[in-house]
Amino acid sequence: MFLSLSVNQPPRLVIVVVSVMLLLLLPSYFLLLLFIDFTPLKSEFFSDNGYAVCGLRGN
Repeated sequence: MFLSLSVNQPPRLVIVVVSVMLLLLLPSYFLLLLFIDFTPLKSEFFSDNGYAVCGLRGN
């Protein structure tokens, strides 16, 4: 796909497309890293004292 793009289109367009894709992908990648880092902590916390957390969130 990228090979045919770079052959058919001028290189500037390819650079713009790649940079836009990187700009779109990097924040989602960091969010995914944060989600993966905090998920075990959250599940551990909820399994240990889930009722206390639910009570705190209710108030």
